[in-house]
Amino acid sequence: SSGINAEYGGSGEYGTSYTITCDSGYEVGTDGDTSGTCDDTGDFGAPAPECTMSGCLVPDDANGSESPSAGSEVDPGDTYSLTCDSGFTLVGDPSSCSLGSFSGHYFCEKFTTQPSASGWLEIGESLTLTCVNVGRPSTMSDSDITAVWLVDDTQVDPTLTTTTTVSTTQVESVLIFTYVKSTMSGSYVCIMEYDDYTFTSDSANVIIAGITYFPTSALVVNGNALTISAVSLTTDSVHHVLWYIDDDQLVPSTTGSAITDYTITDTESEADSIYTTTSVLVWTDLSSDYDGHVFHVTFQSDAVNLESENCALTVLVVYGSPQDQYVLRGVDSYIYCSFEGPPQPSITWQSHDSTSGDGTDITDGETEITSFSDTSTITVYQSRLTVNPPNDGSDSTDQLFYSCTASYPSYTGTSIFSGGELSTQVATITPIGIISVTGPSSVFTGDAATFIAKADYPPTPEFLWKFNGYAISDISSSGTQLSNSVYK
Repeated sequence: SSGINAEYGGSGEYGTSYTITCDSGYEVGTDGDTSGTCDDTGDFGAPAPECTMSGCLVPDDANGSESPSAGSEVDPGDTYSLTCDSGFTLVGDPSSCSLGSFSGHYFCEKFTTQPSASGWLEIGESLTLTCVNVGRPSTMSDSDITAVWLVDDTQVDPTLTTTTTVSTTQVESVLIFTYVKSTMSGSYVCIMEYDDYTFTSDSANVIIAGITYFPTSALVVNGNALTISAVSLTTDSVHHVLWYIDDDQLVPSTTGSAITDYTITDTESEADSIYTTTSVLVWTDLSSDYDGHVFHVTFQSDAVNLESENCALTVLVVYGSPQDQYVLRGVDSYIYCSFEGPPQPSITWQSHDSTSGDGTDITDGETEITSFSDTSTITVYQSRLTVNPPNDGSDSTDQLFYSCTASYPSYTGTSIFSGGELSTQVATITPIGIISVTGPSSVFTGDAATFIAKADYPPTPEFLWKFNGYAISDISSSGTQLSNSVYK
């Protein structure tokens, strides 16, 4: 019969031969023969060999040193160590020798982006970046390899990654820009994934001369201050920074009759022959007259004349204030206010003692906000307040006063908004209705009875008297003229 961990071939009859083949991961021992012939004694003449577990050959990593050395045989259950060359990183964990091989992956890896620094590029030039992952074992699968490029932690348009190639020892991804803009400056890295491993390359710093920051849109609350910044990178010092609204240059002045509502502050720093210039425009008390206008800025040096894209200005205003109105006592009535956006503001209502008095916030839950589009760029956010003046019979002509306020959040980026608040005018709400009806509760037959109804005034009310639910006309059923009604 065959030994353990082996396959036997042969019928075992007189004169026939046998062969023994060890299973994968096992090898023939030193004793015994792997073949023989059955003789007349019913024996094969020699003992069959024993199949023992094979040892493992230490693999050769081109980017490191092994101990024991590459090509050495390691006994089953033993392992080896790997020391990576300078610049390479050890990946994986050593595993024990089993059935003639080491399980898992254990290798030295290096991931670089080339070139590591682009130097200076002018707007309109092309740029090619290549990330190379070296040291990938040839035993790994070539499928499911992904490469993603990031600039300052933001993913680059994946369609710009033109090729990802795989060779025996490395994976390479190429990123190509055919026309660079100043906004493409930043730190580029490549993230690669394969065989459940994730690798991040070192970074490549790309510097493109030009305006590196200028918002494309700016929002401001009517009457609030607007702050806009512009940043440029140049190879020489900037001499002039010029701001424009539409095509009119902004020239700040703080003296005499030419005092303006805006200031411009420029700062410049230099490092490694790279000049960073920051210009900040602060415009106080910006009114809705400037809604729809555009800003742009230019940076001028001996070497370059940089001009920004336009920044569109939107000035948010109160779209609709609550209106003065009469409301019926004891009946739900609604008043409205609305504001421009986006962003959506938080709208609160205030009650006042008079049109000029301070407001007190009304309890939450008494408003609801809806929105509707006014134009392609403006959304109007509307809030509704329910009012119900009491009908308690008191002779009161007190008026109610309400206003509402919108609070906007701030944000920065390609669009900027410093946030702020807008408040409506105070609306006067006048309750109207019957205040009281007075008269005798009982009279003698034939006596006169006078009933008096009082209602809010103005406006002049029209009274309709009823008796037991039926309207009373000026002429009684007997044809006698009734006395005139008393109005107040």
